[in-house]
Amino acid sequence: MKAVRKVKWKVLIPVILMLLVIGGYWVLPVVRQAQAGGGNSITRQTQIPPWVEKITLVAAGDILMHNTQIWSGRQADGSYAFDFFEPM
Repeated sequence: MKAVRKVKWKVLIPVILMLLVIGGYWVLPVVRQAQAGGGNSITRQTQIPPWVEKITLVAAGDILMHNTQIWSGRQADGSYAFDFFEPM
């Protein structure tokens, strides 16, 4: 068990050091640019153009009237009036 722990630390420490070195090479130019008056490029947001996309919708259906539509057109005197439907 101790041998496995030694191997883990022998691998883990170089990996951490490599990540720190690589991260330093990436962060240092950004920090230097910000200190040189180039603005804070870490928090600066770029203007993104609006995304415009054109779509076409097509709908199809039937002209079948369901019982709830028929019942909703019934008047108090027993007649039917379907004036709430839009003409086609």
